[in-house]
Amino acid sequence: MGVLKTVQRVADGIERIIKICVIVSLGGIAAVVNVSVFFRYVLNSPLSWTIELARYLLVFTVVFAASIALRHHMFVNVQVIRDLLPERARKIVGTTARMLIGGFLVFCVFSPEAMIEKAIRTDTISPAMSLPMALVYRMMQLGFVTMVLFLLFGLVDSVLSGRESRKDTESRA
Repeated sequence: MGVLKTVQRVADGIERIIKICVIVSLGGIAAVVNVSVFFRYVLNSPLSWTIELARYLLVFTVVFAASIALRHHMFVNVQVIRDLLPERARKIVGTTARMLIGGFLVFCVFSPEAMIEKAIRTDTISPAMSLPMALVYRMMQLGFVTMVLFLLFGLVDSVLSGRESRKDTESRA
């Protein structure tokens, strides 16, 4: 059981870091939007970079918060149908769903590589903030990597503990 506790500790540590980043990002969105409104309507001098920064912070927030939601099985699913299945079929359906999600996430990790390489070759920058677009694309890629990691941690957890997942067993208790 030492491996299971180590995996859970690593996943908990990564989740804590991501939660802090998501909270800071949400606060950043609120601050940037308020600054934008103040400059546009009070000072009558709109800032060009605020909308772009808010957009990138929103994408960052959604991608990384989705990895936390994936870890805790917080996405929409049809629980009623799953609960009607026998235990063995439920495990098969759960494993199949994880494999499909994992395949999609692996695709999401590797598919933007050509776009990132092109952005690096052509020195593509964002219009208002002059951020390298490769950096923006890499952050999205990193978000998908964290989703894959949490999916793998959940798989290790379910294999080593013999349960579907911590969240699934807690929700039935």
